[in-house]
Amino acid sequence: MDAREARTYEPNNNRGRKKTLQQGQTKRVQQMRDAQRSLRARKQEYIINLENKVSRLSEENSYLKQELQRYRVLEKSELYFPINVAASFCVPIDILENGNASFQLNETATTNCDDFLNKVWVSAEELYGQIDVEPFKTRLNTLMSFSESDVINQLFQSRVNLSRATETRAARNLQIKYLRDHSNLLKKCGIMDYVNLVELETEFNTKYSRHISRFQEICANPAYKLKIDHALAKQKMTTQLIAFRNALNDIPSLDKFYDLVDNYCYFWALYGLANIGPDEFFSVGNMFSGIFNACKGFEDKKSFLFALSILRRHKLNEMVAVAVETVAAAGIVAEVLRTDIVHKWEEALAGLLVVLVQVMLVAADTAPVDTAVGVAFLAVAHIGAVDTVPVDTAAAGTVVVGTVVVGIVVVDIVVVGIVVVGIVVVGTAVVGTELAVVVQQTLLRVPTFQHKIFDQQLY
Repeated sequence: MDAREARTYEPNNNRGRKKTLQQGQTKRVQQMRDAQRSLRARKQEYIINLENKVSRLSEENSYLKQELQRYRVLEKSELYFPINVAASFCVPIDILENGNASFQLNETATTNCDDFLNKVWVSAEELYGQIDVEPFKTRLNTLMSFSESDVINQLFQSRVNLSRATETRAARNLQIKYLRDHSNLLKKCGIMDYVNLVELETEFNTKYSRHISRFQEICANPAYKLKIDHALAKQKMTTQLIAFRNALNDIPSLDKFYDLVDNYCYFWALYGLANIGPDEFFSVGNMFSGIFNACKGFEDKKSFLFALSILRRHKLNEMVAVAVETVAAAGIVAEVLRTDIVHKWEEALAGLLVVLVQVMLVAADTAPVDTAVGVAFLAVAHIGAVDTVPVDTAAAGTVVVGTVVVGIVVVDIVVVGIVVVGIVVVGTAVVGTELAVVVQQTLLRVPTFQHKIFDQQLY
């Protein structure tokens, strides 16, 4: 064997077959493919960003065109329906003493209020589109507390009607009806569903905040300037109101709106139910919208609505106390109503609903607090008259007026009180105008009602 054959294999020896570059070429090709893939991804992302930007700019352009059209319509509305700042919004007491005011109310109320109460506006639906209540109705129906859909349907129908309001007088009456429907909803809501209800209301108010602000603008009197005595309000702040103010001050997005929060709390401390009038109530609605819109984010808005709902629940004990105090004075009215009995319960019913109840609706049922005074008012007017009315007359209208009273004066109070009021109201045999004047003059001697509520506007 020669030396060449005897040599062993050495893998690291440079001699032998020439090396190829196949492995390096494969690696470069893979790198180029990766670079091209990355470039295509960047191009696709760039195109998507451009499409999103075009979509966003198109929406902003559409919104600005809508706002421009809104301001043009509002400008024409102000041109053709000017506001008379000097107009009077009160109906004097002596009007009730002349003739049957229950049938003269509409003519009298519109005499000096055409410039404001009859002003025609552009509705929120025309400005911002129709509100879609079906998703919210569906979600409410899933809660255990709301198996009866009638309450839900009435509430959301009121919402739709509010968005279509074009006249101040009609808008205020729609607001009253909505608050009654909302009270009925809260009565049926159990503790387990309460948080879900507040969350749903927060979502609705957030989605349609412009509709709500527009409606508040229609209801509020621009000529009325709300006056709040801070020194007196601080003295009247209750424990519940202080807790409510502290809860609002703890909301992060309201840290720069302490003055607005204070004014909102001071308003309820000063006015409450006994002194609130229509202009005051609808002015404070703007405060509510201001605080709600100042809350940034869903959680802050929900915290505000939840704190407000707790405040309303705490007021129930005060409502009952005021009602008991006022009903105790019914003996005074009993003696007055023993004279001049006229057996026309149909006319008494009409006069009562138009004159007496409508006076109290603005002061009682529309206010978020102290609602029970409305029931106390009716109780004082009629409890003493039971024995002066024929039994058959009282029985004839018990069902009709019992239902009407419960529907109009929505109060979380002892059921017996509502039943008594329902029976006695029908049984009152005094003509509506006569009754209103007698009750008005008599109640002015009761401490609870020594205020100017009877000078407020009648709707």
